[in-house]
Amino acid sequence: MKHKSGLSRIMSASAAAWIRIGITIVTQIALVPLYLRTWKPEEYGAWLLMQATMSIMTAIDIGHHDYIGFECLRLGTSKRNEIAQTIFSAGPIALLITLIDIFIILVLIKSGVTESWLNHDVDLITNWQSALLLQAIIYLFTTSIGGLIIRGLTPFGHFPRIAWWGTIYAFITALVPGIAVYYGADLWEATIALCSANVVYYIIHLADMLRLMRLERLFYTRPVLKIGLRQGSKSLWLTLKGFAEMARQQGVRILLAPLASVADMAAFSTMRTGANFALQGLNTITRPIMPELMRYLVARDQQRAEGSFSVVWLVICVGLSPAVIIVQYLAPEFFPLWTHGKITYDPWIFGMLSLGVLFYALAQPAIAVIQGNNIVRIQLYISIIIALITLIGLFKLVPVYGIRGAAATLLLAELINIVSYLIIALRWLRENHMHWPWRAFLTGFTSIIVAGISMTALTIYPTERNTYLIYSQLAETLVILIYWYALPEIARRRTKNLLSRFLPKLKAKS
Repeated sequence: MKHKSGLSRIMSASAAAWIRIGITIVTQIALVPLYLRTWKPEEYGAWLLMQATMSIMTAIDIGHHDYIGFECLRLGTSKRNEIAQTIFSAGPIALLITLIDIFIILVLIKSGVTESWLNHDVDLITNWQSALLLQAIIYLFTTSIGGLIIRGLTPFGHFPRIAWWGTIYAFITALVPGIAVYYGADLWEATIALCSANVVYYIIHLADMLRLMRLERLFYTRPVLKIGLRQGSKSLWLTLKGFAEMARQQGVRILLAPLASVADMAAFSTMRTGANFALQGLNTITRPIMPELMRYLVARDQQRAEGSFSVVWLVICVGLSPAVIIVQYLAPEFFPLWTHGKITYDPWIFGMLSLGVLFYALAQPAIAVIQGNNIVRIQLYISIIIALITLIGLFKLVPVYGIRGAAATLLLAELINIVSYLIIALRWLRENHMHWPWRAFLTGFTSIIVAGISMTALTIYPTERNTYLIYSQLAETLVILIYWYALPEIARRRTKNLLSRFLPKLKAKS
C-alpha cells in the first residue's frame, strides 16, 4: 500500500466510506420501519437512547484514542519506534479508562436515574440496563485496544484498508440486530446479537491488524507506564472536548427523554436520520484526507493544503447542498410510509437539522487545522462553550417549542462552532505564513444559504414545491460553476485526474 500515491489512498478510502454510507442508508431505510413495526415507539426510543448513552460513556476512550492517533500522524513514518512506543504505552491506560466506564455505568444503574428516562417501565428498564452493561464489557475486550492499533497504523498508508474494514463493520452491526428483531427479538436479545457480531468481527479484524503491525515492525518495543500516563494526562483536554461534543450530539437524546418524552426523542432522532446521512457522507471525504492534509500542513505547503480544503467544500456544493433540498422535497410523502405513520413529519425540524450538518461541513477544514496539530485546549474550550449553549437552549426552548426548540438549538450551536474554529484556524495559518482560501470558502457558504432558502420555500409553499425544486437546483448548479473557477489549479487538476479514472474518454483527451 506504500507505493500508492496520496490521491490513490484518498480514493480507496473514500470509496470504502461511500460504500459504507450506502450500506448505512439502505439499512437505515429498511430497519427503521422494521423496528417500528415490531417494537412500540417507546422501545425503539429506548434502543436509540441506549446507543446514545454508550456513545457518551465511551467519549473518554475515544478522546484518548484520537490523541494517540494525532500524535502518530504528527510523528510521521520516519519515527517508527516512537509510534510503536506511543501505542503500546497507551494500552494499559486505555484498559483502565474502559474499566472506569463500566464502573460509571454500574453507578448509573444503581442510582435509579435511568428509571425516569424510561417512564418507569420495569421490563424495559431491566432489559435496557443489562444491554448497556453488556455493550460496555464487550467494548473493553474489543475496541479499547483495537482502536489504538488502527491509529498506530494510519500514518503508514494503511487507512484505506482500515476504512474497508470499517465498511464491513457497518454492514454487520446494522444487519445482525435487524435480523434478530425481524425474528421477534426484544431490546435485550437484539443487543446480544449485536455484541456477538462485534466479537466475531473483532477477532478476524485483529488478526489482520496484527499482521500489518508485524509488516511495519511495530512490535519491537514494550509499554512504558510513565509515557502512557503522560499521554493520558495530555489527552484529557481532547477527552473532555470529545465528551462535551458527544454530550452536544448524543446528549440531546438523553435530555429529550425527560424534557419531552421517549416517543418525542424517537421522533427527533428519526427526523435526524437524513442529517446523519449527510454527516456520514462528509466523513467519507474528511477522514481519508486528514493524513494527507497533515503532511501538507507540516511541510507548510500552501497549494496542496488549499487543494485539500477545497475538496471538502466541493462536496458541499456538488453533493450535500443539492441532496438535502431533494430530501426535503421528497420527505412529506416518504416519511409517513417509512415510519408506518407512527412518527409525525415536521419539515422545520428536518430543515434545521440538515442546515446544521451543512455548516458543520463548512467548518471541517478549520477543524482539521486545529485537530491535526493537537491544539487540544482550544478544542476543549470551544466544545464546552457550545455544549453549555446547547444545554441552556434545550432547557429553555424544548418546554416551550417542543422538539423544534431542540433543532433550533443545534443549528445555533453549529453556527457558533464554525465561527470559533475559523478564528483559531486563521490565527494558526497566519503564524505559520499560510493563508485561508476565502474565495472557495465563501462560495461554499453561498451554497448553504441557497439550500436554506430553498428548504424554507419548500416548507412555506408546499403547493409550489415542484417549481421551487427546479429553481433551487438551477441555483446550486450556478454555485458549482462559480466554485469550479474558485478552485486552485492543483485542486482542479486533481479533480480531473480523479474523473479520468472513471471516464476513459476524458483521460484520453487530457
